[in-house]
Order: sequence, then C-alpha cells, then structure tokens
Amino acid sequence: MVLLADINKLLRMPRAVELRGEELCFLLDSYTAEHEPQKQQAYSPFGPNLRKPVKPPTPEDDAELRTPQAPREDVPEDLAPIIHSLSSERTWTHRDLCPLMLKALRILLRKDLNRRTKVAEAAAPMLIQLMEITRDPAVAKECVSCFINLFYRTELIMPALRRHVLRPLQRFISGTDRDLLLGALGVLQCICYTKGGRGFVCANAPDVAPTLVQHLGEGVASTYEDDVTLQIKRRAMETLHNLSTDGRAIAIMREAGIIPPLVSLL
Repeated sequence: MVLLADINKLLRMPRAVELRGEELCFLLDSYTAEHEPQKQQAYSPFGPNLRKPVKPPTPEDDAELRTPQAPREDVPEDLAPIIHSLSSERTWTHRDLCPLMLKALRILLRKDLNRRTKVAEAAAPMLIQLMEITRDPAVAKECVSCFINLFYRTELIMPALRRHVLRPLQRFISGTDRDLLLGALGVLQCICYTKGGRGFVCANAPDVAPTLVQHLGEGVASTYEDDVTLQIKRRAMETLHNLSTDGRAIAIMREAGIIPPLVSLL
C-alpha cells in the first residue's frame, strides 16, 4: 500500500522531479490505482468524481485501516508537496508525471477536510495557469476534475472567476474532445449554481450560453448509460437551468435559439 507520506517524502528531496521522476511516477500510479473507484458512473449530476457504492469492508480491510501508517480520517492530509511541485515548470513538462500528480490531487480533494485547507485554496491559481498553457488533454481533464471537487466549497468560485478560470473553460466547451467537454461543463454547472457565478458568466462570458444551446441540438443520443452525447446534453441542460435564474441569461438563450432544441428533447 502506497501512502501519501511516501510520495511527499520523495517530493521533498532536492530536484526530485529531475532525479527521481521514474520512482515518483511509480508511486503516484500505485497510489491513484488504490484510491480510484473501480468504475466511475457514466453520468452524475454532481460531477464525474462521485464514488459508486462499494461492498462492505472485510475483516482484512478493517485491520489494514487500523494500522498506524493509515491516514486518519479526522485530520487533513498534507497537500503542500504535490501542489508545490505542480506549480513548477519542471513538473508541467514531464509528460508522465504531471497527469499522475493531478490525478492524485483530484483524489485528495474529494475529502472535505482536505478541501478546507489554505493549501487547497492555493491550488486554484496553479490549476488555472496549467489549463491555460497545456495542450495535453490528459492534463486538462484532470485539472477540470480538480475544480469540480474544489467547487464543493462555493466560496472558492468567485476568486477563481476573478483569476479568469472561464477563459480555458470556454475553450474546452468549444473543442472536439468530448470527455474534456463533459468535465468543463461540470465545472460550469458548479459555477452557475451560485448567484455570483451566474452573474459573472452573464456579464463577462455571454458566449457561454449560446455554446451550451448549440450542444443541446447536436446529435441524437441513444442510451442513457453509454452515449456521451446524451451526457453532454444533460449537463448542458442543467448548466442552462442554473444559468436561467439570472434574467439576463434568458434573453441570451432566446436569441441563441434555445426553443427548437428544447422542443426536440421533450
């Protein structure tokens, strides 16, 4: 069992990324494999990171959790080494290490105690910068998934908006990578859930609503579980539903031609 402490110990060593990159990749790959759900749900209104129900723990599992090395559930974990490393260009340019480190951060941000630390708050500017510069879809997908988890703390939404998180999100929802599009829609759904977020989107990103309307009219979905097109339509619809609470958004949606795709979905 790989612990976060093992990863942090290695990250604190001088020039860890350059000299111990392969070992870091091995530890992070093992850590994320141990902590990922076996299979994520095809669709969830709460984002792509909601855990599915798992079988009750066995006595062996209980014994392992009671070992002194296992992390405590009542204290936040130490995210600082991972976030500090992700703030470095050396990590960004490491093709294998960067997505693995982001995946580990995304897993850690599922825990409410971890999200509520000052260190977690510092992750947002780094994630925005990384989304702006990366052209690696794997990196971009993990960044948006981190934001879905971070935005369970709704007070973090406005600071992220002021740091221009909408700019890369708009690029992602207009792109061709459907998995990345779905994740970006999840972040926008979180943003538009709050009054401040809705107002900010209407005032500063009026192109978002027409893009969402466009996704409502694309393709014909077939099955609920397997068709990514249907997932995109549903998340676009729910984001528009949140956004429509702001009166300005209604006018933008009508002008974008929302009525025909809405009728076709009835």
